[in-house]
Amino acid sequence: MTHAIFHASHAAVRSVSELARARRMRQFCNRMRPSAKLRVLDLGGTPSVWRFVPDRLSITIVNLPGETGAGMPSHHELRFVEGDACDLSGFDDRSFDLVFSNSVIEHVGDEQRQAAFAQQVRRLGNRYWVQTPAKWFPIEAHTGMPLWWFYPESMRQFFLSRWRTKLPDWSESMAQTRVLTLERMQELFPGARFYVEAVAGIPKSYTAYAPPAQASACADRARTEARARSCGRFAHARRRVVSVRRRPWNLPGIARRRGRVQHALRADGGRRRARTLQELSARREIDRVSR
Repeated sequence: MTHAIFHASHAAVRSVSELARARRMRQFCNRMRPSAKLRVLDLGGTPSVWRFVPDRLSITIVNLPGETGAGMPSHHELRFVEGDACDLSGFDDRSFDLVFSNSVIEHVGDEQRQAAFAQQVRRLGNRYWVQTPAKWFPIEAHTGMPLWWFYPESMRQFFLSRWRTKLPDWSESMAQTRVLTLERMQELFPGARFYVEAVAGIPKSYTAYAPPAQASACADRARTEARARSCGRFAHARRRVVSVRRRPWNLPGIARRRGRVQHALRADGGRRRARTLQELSARREIDRVSR
């Protein structure tokens, strides 16, 4: 019974998902403006989604072993790499013009691995497009089950245990799936723009993206901030050097202090001389009277 429910709901979702994917890729083309020979890194995807992009792109697809989809036809220039999307140390920073991911970040594991995935996206591409399903949509995108993420954990485990007999790999993937909220996506991709795909006002998916203008603006802002920090450090160092130089060579101040000291000494000396003269004159007067 559970298998029949799954297959019926999944078949209905596939037809709807195809239309949704086409609409989403139109949004991708409008917002990201991909051009010919653009160097694209697709994390966890397959060639099928790229048929909606007419211009011929240079696409590197990173996927788990055995899931590259290398046999699918495509008009794009494709390269297939097996690897972990959360650890792509084999690629240098900014190796690609665009990093793309469609419904993958929710499958990579716990929150730490999701953060590592997002860090790789931001590191490798000048711009990016990362989409993930929203849990609020009535029909769950992977299982086709209604309100799947609102079931009690025990009920989800019940269905997964039944599906494991015929779909072990898929069931294991679903058991490790962690859907993300819009707030969580905003934490993982600070400064990104967000496209909320909605049907009848209900969120179906969230997409974090950095388009060409924003990516260059972010890069310019980073360079400006770095330059400002550097200038700030230089100005602070210069003020310290100037203040140190002024201390021993503040000649007017030294002269004023020296003048005040000399004046005080002269005044004190004058008072002493006056007292001495008074004493001498008093003694002479006493000697004259005694005679």
